[in-house]
This record gives sequence, C-alpha cells and structure tokens, in this order.
Amino acid sequence: MNNIFSLLPGEDILGFVGRMHYLGPFSTFETTRQHLGLTAKTIQPGKITNKDDLKLGKLLKLEPEHIKKQHSHSMMLRYCATQEEIDKAYDYYATDKVKTVTFFDTSGVKANSWRWCKECASEDSEKYGCSYYHRNHQIQGVWHCQKHECLLMSECQHCGFEANSINKQCIPPSDGICPVCNFEFEPKISYISPIMLEVEKVLLSMASGALNTNYTDMTKRALDYIGIDYESVELRVGMQYVREFYRNILQFYDVDELTEYFFNVEDMNGNVRLKTMCRNRLYNCQTKQLPLHPICYALMHVFLEHHHDAVPLAA
Repeated sequence: MNNIFSLLPGEDILGFVGRMHYLGPFSTFETTRQHLGLTAKTIQPGKITNKDDLKLGKLLKLEPEHIKKQHSHSMMLRYCATQEEIDKAYDYYATDKVKTVTFFDTSGVKANSWRWCKECASEDSEKYGCSYYHRNHQIQGVWHCQKHECLLMSECQHCGFEANSINKQCIPPSDGICPVCNFEFEPKISYISPIMLEVEKVLLSMASGALNTNYTDMTKRALDYIGIDYESVELRVGMQYVREFYRNILQFYDVDELTEYFFNVEDMNGNVRLKTMCRNRLYNCQTKQLPLHPICYALMHVFLEHHHDAVPLAA
C-alpha cells in the first residue's frame, strides 16, 4: 500500500500534490489544495523556486536540503544567482516568509506540461501501487528519461490533451491511455540534436547540484572567453567583444535547437537575436539585472566546454 505522506524516490514535490489527491479522501482537487494550505491555485511543473515547497516540506517532515537536491528544482539557483540572491530565496525554508526569485523574461522560455516516462509509470505502479511524477522528468529542457533512454510523454497526439496543471491529470497514466479520447499516448516528435542531449545532461546535473561550478565561476569563465575584466567589459571598448560573444553562442546552436527552448528566437537573414538570453547576467555577476533562466547558463556552459581552448576574443 502506498504511503501517502512520504515522497517516493525522485518524486517531484509538487507532483506529490497530485498523488495525494488521487489517493486521498477529498472529491475535488480544490479541497485537497485547501487542506494542504497551498498558495498556488494551479500546480505547474518545473518551477525553480516555489512558495509552496516550504509548506509541503513541513507537512512531510523533510529537511530543506533533502527537498532541494532530490525533489525540487531550487538547486538550479546555484548556477544562475548570486549567493545573496540564493540566501534570500532560501530564507523561506527557515521562516514563514515567502520569497521567490524573479527571472528575466520567463515568458520567453518554453514551459512544460506535466511529463512522464511510460516505462517508469508502469514500473512505479507495480512497485508502489501508484504511478507518480518524477522531478527529473519536469526539468525544462529535458525530454528523455535517463533510466529508460526514451522520450517523455506530455501531450496526446490524437486530441491535443496535456496536463499543464496537475489537477487535469493527477498521476501519470500507468496504462498509457489518454483520459479524454482513450487513444494511447505517444511521444511528441521534437527536434533533438546531439548538442541538445549535452544540454540535457547539464540541466540534470544542475537540478541535483552535481554540476561542479556555480554562477560566479560561470560568469568568470565567460569573461575569460571574452578576454575583458569586470572593470572594462561594460565600457564601449568591451561591448564589441560582448556582442561577438553573444553572436558566437547563438551561431553555435541551430535556430531549430534554440526554438525548442525559447519562444522569442528571431532569425533575420542569418542574424539570430534572443533577448531572453543575451544579457549581461551571462558574464557579469555584479550586475543588478534580474537573473536569467538556468537554461541560458546550460547553453552557455556547453558552448564554453566546446571552446575551452579558444583564444580570448579581445586578445
């Protein structure tokens, strides 16, 4: 019998809400949400910081560090925010104050619906008595189950149904059947290149905190590639190299690749523009601009890995 008040291995902490409703006593999802005292009325996946993490963590009697590393997405802040910004965001784990990080232009980053691996759903149902949403399956920019090496499910290819809020589909369908049209779920065919698989691995490492770097070190590495120090990079003499830095990153990826991550990719006769990513937060950890989404840093990290021996642009 499934223990309703325990997180299962790798379970997304917000996905737990759906499983609790599925196994719980309340007839409506709204009643379950109110019983848990949650703030958000729609439970969506892939949130880097979420004001309801604290409430669920206290309910489940789990340490914040355990939640961050295995069940939420908040470890990703390490790679896109300063320590001061992280401390402010994590403060709500220690107090009843609710603080979240506001990212620059989040509307430009493609959001996920709740996603699942059909093999995991079948195995989990047999092992635990119920399928559940895995944290690693909800990370934006990740399309594969690493265990089974298969594409994740998210949308019915026959009727278009997708669970953009967990009340629409509280747990993954262990039988693989769409609840609306009764057709079998099939993976959505997307453009996925070898480089995107590298980005996927970086994002998974970010979510668990396993990527051996941090935001400050990533910006320093970008500055080393540009070849300009903090004091000069924002001056006119430095901006020409910054623009070249942006251009080189965007040319490293195909437009088809970038459009899998972002809504606002502009291709003007081969000149690619992407305002969601091309900001000085990529290379300047002292700026007062809003943090960029972790996907931006995963893309930059892979680019710099492929150019680790490049001559600095300003050399």
